[in-house]
Parts: sequence; structure tokens; C-alpha cells
Amino acid sequence: MALSDVMLATFGNLGYIAEVQATGKTRGALGNDLYGAYGQSYECADGRKVMVVVISNKHWRGLGKATGLGEKLEMIGPLLNVDLNTEGGRFEEREAIDAVVRPWFTAHDSEGATKLLAEAGMLVGGFQTFEELVTSDPRCSTENPMLTEIDQPGVGRVLAPRVPLKFCETPAADALPAPALGGDAAGGVRIRTRTRCGCARSVAIDLGRLLREVIGLAG
Repeated sequence: MALSDVMLATFGNLGYIAEVQATGKTRGALGNDLYGAYGQSYECADGRKVMVVVISNKHWRGLGKATGLGEKLEMIGPLLNVDLNTEGGRFEEREAIDAVVRPWFTAHDSEGATKLLAEAGMLVGGFQTFEELVTSDPRCSTENPMLTEIDQPGVGRVLAPRVPLKFCETPAADALPAPALGGDAAGGVRIRTRTRCGCARSVAIDLGRLLREVIGLAG
């Protein structure tokens, strides 16, 4: 699989390609806004931030339920002549939605806000540093079957990911340590050459020995 194809598939699925074709323009920076729907980050009373995403109408109702601002949110649509029961409508008037709900977040700590939103069926998650992810998040531990521990030469014991794709009949293979520098050379390679008479022959070469004895490099 070509990495360029992965790139193009990702850009296409996110709408960047079609947007240029349809409008002739490149999408501008949106910060943490979710393009085409409603999503935004909010700073809470404890200074920590949470990300909230509204995709379905169930999420939209959940936002109003969790914050107690359902009636005020429903007033935005008629006032601005936009259908907030659509993803596009919520994206179009995202600033108005922000203005209504942001004070609620500043009045709640991140843990309490996350709990209330999750209980209402919302898509919500807190921001965390990589240190917090590795040391505190159980998803980034061996409790998650995607991760396993390996002994990495020169580093020590570390977490390493298996392939994240899951197939019911094919269990994911364990992660393997990366080889030490030059480690792959010790196994040798096989090079196809031709004799003077034109016959093909296969020659095994120990690259490690070649480096040590012929080139004179340290093993």
C-alpha cells in the first residue's frame, strides 16, 4: 500500500479534495472546530480543557440536557433562521452555540463536566499530555490488548503497539523489538550473480563479517 494513497484517501474522506473542486479554495484553519458538524474545546473551572463533539441529534439533545441549556440552544435556530437539527446548521452557527454553552464549562471542573456530558450520551474527552497518557490512562497500558511490553535493546522495557486492525479469525501478532543498529546484517543476505559462463548462482554474504574483516569496521 502506497503511503501517498493513504494520504489521498484521508484527504478525500475529510472533504479537502472535493472542497477545492467545488469552491476553488483551500479550507482555512478552524482551530479545534469540527468541520461540517459541531465540535469545540472548552476550558473548565480547573483550567483543564475538554473536547465536545455533536454528530447526531441525540448528541445535540444530550448537550442541552447535560448543561441545562436546552431551551436556550433551541432558540438559536429560529432566531438565525437555521436548522440546528442538521450537522451543517450546527456548524454554520457554531459561534452562537459556543456563546451559550461556554459559561457552563467555566463554572464546572473538567471531571464533573465530563461526567455529566458522558451520562447524557455525549462524545466528550479531556485533553492530556503524553506524560499523563502514559502514566495515568489505562487505555495506554497492557490493559489494552493492542499494547504489549517488549525489551528494547539499549532502551529497556517499554510499551509497543500491535497492529490495531482486528480480525475475528486472526489474532494480532505480538509487537517485536526494533533490531539494534546493524543487527540485520548478521543474518547475511543472498545475492544473485552470474558466473563467467553466464550461469546464475546465489551467494550468501555475511555482511557483519564483511564489515569487520574486509572494510575494517568494528563489529
